[in-house]
Amino acid sequence: MSFRIIAVSIFALAAAMRVGAAEVPRTQQLRDAHQTLARRADQTKGGPRHLLLLEQQRIERMIRDLEHGARVDPAEIDQALERAEHGVP
Repeated sequence: MSFRIIAVSIFALAAAMRVGAAEVPRTQQLRDAHQTLARRADQTKGGPRHLLLLEQQRIERMIRDLEHGARVDPAEIDQALERAEHGVP
């Protein structure tokens, strides 16, 4: 019986570590996207620059939420990364 409890505990711990490890690259991807948008915003004027800055703020919020353990919709992250990559806020 105790072997079963130990085995289940180890499995749960390993699963939790995998989930946490998956968020680290996403956070880094969001930081890279944030830097990309910052470079583009520095080279842009007017309304388009404002849209790039707004997208930067959205990404900052996602990074902050992930770092504080809040759930962020993976689809929202994918959309933000896509918009940053293509320069379309």
